[in-house]
Amino acid sequence: MKILIVEDTPDRQELLRRLLAGHDIVVVDSAEAAVGKLRGTAFDLVFLDYDLAGEGTGGDVASFLTTVDAAPEVVVHSMNPEGVAAIRAVLPDAHPVPIDRLHPRTALYSRLRAGFAAHQPIGWSDIEERI
Repeated sequence: MKILIVEDTPDRQELLRRLLAGHDIVVVDSAEAAVGKLRGTAFDLVFLDYDLAGEGTGGDVASFLTTVDAAPEVVVHSMNPEGVAAIRAVLPDAHPVPIDRLHPRTALYSRLRAGFAAHQPIGWSDIEERI
């Protein structure tokens, strides 16, 4: 899978890189860089934070995604509840999975890691129900 990680905190970038190991991963830290990548590349999945480096937010990225013909699946990993709500107002099908639930010692992390490692589809709706 081709995956875009939109996250400005290095520790969180590394956590997501480990979770998604084995896939084609692109990491950016700002809304502007994310939109630039989304303009030129088709992604299967986007992990999206709300509070980013620079002037824009994850909400700006979400707004841009509404213009993409084959929009990727979006996982909102922000810890900012207002930011998550803002993104989901624009992308109601985005999956909220707070990054603090993705600690490597959690069952959720293990389940997702196994799924990504095996290149299996992730049942995001089922995961949302368990959070």
